[in-house]
Amino acid sequence: MKKWLDKNNDKKLRITAALIAIGLILVSLMTSGLISAICDLIAFVILITVVWLKVDESKHHAVQTVSRSDRVEIEP
Repeated sequence: MKKWLDKNNDKKLRITAALIAIGLILVSLMTSGLISAICDLIAFVILITVVWLKVDESKHHAVQTVSRSDRVEIEP
């Protein structure tokens, strides 16, 4: 799963997926019945995947922490 995330976690891919989900929601609004339900389900899965990839990407950004034992010099 980690290899798949690293390979597919691309900003352009996430934007494209979100636009496809928006298109599916628009189709769902114009239709009714089974087609509407299927479009909603697919759009929901796409959006959850996009959010999951975004959260995974934000975990990779390193945050530097400073402990009390580190000396920090502040310049005037």
